[in-house]
Amino acid sequence: MWDQKILRRAREQCGLSMEDIAGRLGITVASFSRMETGTTRVTTDRLEDLAKFYGVSASALLDGAIVTRPTTIDLERLREIVEAVERVRIRLQATPSPEKVGQAVMELYRLEIEFLVSNVLEPFDANRHIGVIEAMFRP
Repeated sequence: MWDQKILRRAREQCGLSMEDIAGRLGITVASFSRMETGTTRVTTDRLEDLAKFYGVSASALLDGAIVTRPTTIDLERLREIVEAVERVRIRLQATPSPEKVGQAVMELYRLEIEFLVSNVLEPFDANRHIGVIEAMFRP
């Protein structure tokens, strides 16, 4: 039997309330609560609906391996990070390996995610990370 607590974690990860999901399913909050707690079985159709609402696959809910799809904002931020890394690389006339470039992009993305947790509405600013990029590409 799969762990139905995963439904709650998936919902919370998406920032949705029980009321939001119950409304989308056309059921009461109490009915949805019983599904999340495992008191009521979740049908295959309901599981598919929930997976769609949470932006994951139904199998991810069954396996407990929730991986959310990146948002447009995530992808835009990633594009800006790649461009910032490339601008610094060109300015420094560095020729790092593809692995080093990948490491720089990954580290900046990690730093940017940490920054966003406290500063949700802040736009991307490459200047926050220029020193990190330069340090990674200097011999």
